[in-house]
Amino acid sequence: MDRKKQLGNVAFGGDWSEQILVRERTQKALAILTQAVEDCSEEDARREDVVTEVAYLCGRIARGELMVQSWCHAAGLVNRGQRAQTLARVLNSIRSGVGIAGKMG
Repeated sequence: MDRKKQLGNVAFGGDWSEQILVRERTQKALAILTQAVEDCSEEDARREDVVTEVAYLCGRIARGELMVQSWCHAAGLVNRGQRAQTLARVLNSIRSGVGIAGKMG
């Protein structure tokens, strides 16, 4: 049984179950981006699966399109140290935009 169906079977009413799904999806996306920052020396942080998560998160925040561009620009930096540092800054901005600043990694 999928998570949405499980939560839908609970009879408390309200939209809290939908909020749980959004929160879980957001946390999953942030975990993927955090891992991408950690692995950016060996793997391209512009991979389709990573950019999909960037787009998901940035679709929910102000100036989201600019954040996607910032992520892709940072991921393309040649200097590994600068790339990791810049991606981490962009990730912190994304976290802040979705209201998760300081709550994860």
